[in-house]
Order: sequence, then C-alpha cells, then structure tokens
Amino acid sequence: MDVANSSTAGLSGTTVGVLQENQKQIPIVARLRMSERAQLSDIQNLYVYSSQDNTKIPLVQISNIDHDLVNGRIVRLEQFRTMNIRSFPAPGHLSSEILKAAMPRLQALQASLPPGYLMQFGGEYDKTKNGFKNLEMTSSWR
Repeated sequence: MDVANSSTAGLSGTTVGVLQENQKQIPIVARLRMSERAQLSDIQNLYVYSSQDNTKIPLVQISNIDHDLVNGRIVRLEQFRTMNIRSFPAPGHLSSEILKAAMPRLQALQASLPPGYLMQFGGEYDKTKNGFKNLEMTSSWR
C-alpha cells in the first residue's frame, strides 16, 4: 500500500489541501516536478514513504522495475465491450454520497446517448441494487 500511495502521489499527485477563493474550492495537489517525472526511468529515483513511521527507502531497494510492452485488454461485460470509469470517493465521503449528488447529471447523460449505447453502473451501487432485488424475491416467496 505504501508503494502504491507513494508512486501515485509522486507521478499523478495527491490532494493535500484546498484553497478557497470566494466560492471556489481549488484543490492543492502535491507531486514531483515535471523534470523529476518526465521519463519512465525516473521511477527508479522514487522514494517510498512508510505509513507506519517516518522512514523512507528508494523504490529500487524493494522492487524490480521492468519496462515491457504488453497487449491491451478489451474489457467486456455480458459479452459487450465496455468503457470502465473508476472513481474514488473524496476524503470523508462515501462513494454512495458522491453518486447521489452526481446522479441527475449522469441520468441526463444517459438520456443523451445515441441508440445502441447503454450506461450501467457497477461496484457498490450495482451490488446494493442487486442485493435488494434478491431480498425482495426471497421475501415474496414466503
């Protein structure tokens, strides 16, 4: 987990605070300088910070870094090609809270999709919905 957190923070950035300017909230993101992450070989200079104490070690001491080309994978759901969008909840909020706030805009997007395109939700939302359907079916049998 420490390796994932450190590499994500160094390369993509991680939110460390919020700057409030009038009604706008601008996230403050910490990441490596562009010159420190410009090439793929720069990952060898990345330090991994421990979440348990204040130690740090170079990534090359705990891992093997190989650069290989791999074929992409086509993701399918029920035999159809899909486009997966992964999101992570904002700190201090559940993913269901964020989805509830975004649902009106997602429904508007779904209504504007061309014929043949379908929007389906997975993850926590889908599991909860299917779980409630199963509960309804089992309670109607009794």
